[in-house]
Amino acid sequence: MSGDLLTKSARRPRTKREAWPRGLRRLDAADYVGVSPSQFDKWVDDGTMPKPTKKGGIALWDRHALDDAMDRLFYPEADQSEWDNAF
Repeated sequence: MSGDLLTKSARRPRTKREAWPRGLRRLDAADYVGVSPSQFDKWVDDGTMPKPTKKGGIALWDRHALDDAMDRLFYPEADQSEWDNAF
């Protein structure tokens, strides 16, 4: 029963028109990048995804940092700047 309550409150389905908030809790952060919460945890542990900011007992992931991490995942060659390649 408590699992149902957690699922309903923590993972409210989003419509296409509804924007994601800037700060995401763990389940929403995993959903945002399209993986299971356990896979998301592995990616945070190995540095693929950023660590959360913790304040007052709440862990939040910055949606923009998640976007940056996904860009690095999909486009690893774009990590090098032109300046790095000039020398």
